[in-house]
Amino acid sequence: MSFQEELVEAAIGPAVTVLLGTVLIGSVAALYRQWDLDRRAAQQLRRDLIDDMTRTAGSLWMQSAVSEREPETRAALTRRYMHSRVQGEVIETRLRSHYDSDTPSRLWHAVMDVLTVRYFVARGSTEDTLTAIRDANKGDEHSGLSSDELQNRDTVERAYKEGLRRASVAVLDEPLRLTGTPVERWLRQRTPRDFAVFVAVVLAVVVLALIGVLPWAAALIRQVTDAGSS
Repeated sequence: MSFQEELVEAAIGPAVTVLLGTVLIGSVAALYRQWDLDRRAAQQLRRDLIDDMTRTAGSLWMQSAVSEREPETRAALTRRYMHSRVQGEVIETRLRSHYDSDTPSRLWHAVMDVLTVRYFVARGSTEDTLTAIRDANKGDEHSGLSSDELQNRDTVERAYKEGLRRASVAVLDEPLRLTGTPVERWLRQRTPRDFAVFVAVVLAVVVLALIGVLPWAAALIRQVTDAGSS
């Protein structure tokens, strides 16, 4: 084998190792960027949902309290109720589309049913109307309260506050529905600790591969030195 052939053979191993290491590190970096973008988007989605839920429910609750004290504001209450009901339906649809679990949407639905009862009380509805409203919104599939419990102001207020808190916790804790390619779905399931372990393993593989370059590089240097001496 000629010197040129030996030189090429000795250089192939290190070159391939460096090339593969560069590609591998670049791929891991790209995966990390995508994972970080997905993680930030998921966090923002959860924050937006909680903000919208709190604003929609809170504005109707506050307007109900005002209008109960000030009957002349009942027209404003009706407008607020119609707006909040529409927004509530939109939020429930978003919860159903973003989560596999029905827990966030179910808890949010209960909050809106409690607010519906509160609205009809605040607008000065007749007892017959209130009885019908309570019956329509009682039970586990609606407010989670019985008809008798819906007659108690303190119970209704506690159910509203606790229901909104539980719905917000569910939005934060329940896993989002996975979409996209298999790789994208896999990435979205990873926690920061998972990804840190994954990166550490990849870097260890790259380091071990680069360590293997050293004998090839030493052999190449010896051949060049021997060739120069002869």
